[in-house]
Amino acid sequence: MAVGAYTYGTVDRVERLIGDIATGHQFGTSTRPNTQAIEGWLDDIASEMHLSLAIGQYTVQTAAVMAASYPLVSALLISCNSLGAAMLGLVSMSSEVAYSQDPEAYGNRNQNVRTLYLKMLKGLEGTGLADLGFPQTGGVNAVAMFSGVDTDPRFFRDWTHLSEPA
Repeated sequence: MAVGAYTYGTVDRVERLIGDIATGHQFGTSTRPNTQAIEGWLDDIASEMHLSLAIGQYTVQTAAVMAASYPLVSALLISCNSLGAAMLGLVSMSSEVAYSQDPEAYGNRNQNVRTLYLKMLKGLEGTGLADLGFPQTGGVNAVAMFSGVDTDPRFFRDWTHLSEPA
């Protein structure tokens, strides 16, 4: 499995944040959590970020378009996406497994990562990205937002990486 085109973070970045919870400080197919779990969390967090971007009246773009057209915004989205996946990684581990010497340090770290991620996510809903050159699109139709209509590009979930093998 690989991350979707609309996912901004990478396994490598999550590894830099919380790789110490994995054996050998690297995520792989046999680690806990494994690479596939991290990729799934990155996709899930990206979907949550898309909702915040829509609330902030921004159009969701692919990671490649963001990197090419809006590099500062792209860097912020990469950080937010990676922090969110790191938060899920820390939550998935019990404090006894992650930090057997000092479970309290684990809890503090988990809370710090969560707080920073939530602040960044909330920032996507404001005008800060527009200040970095990322244009806002206008009002958000709350009825369409929650109607389940899948034609709205602001809520597109990229499933192409799940296609059937040839």
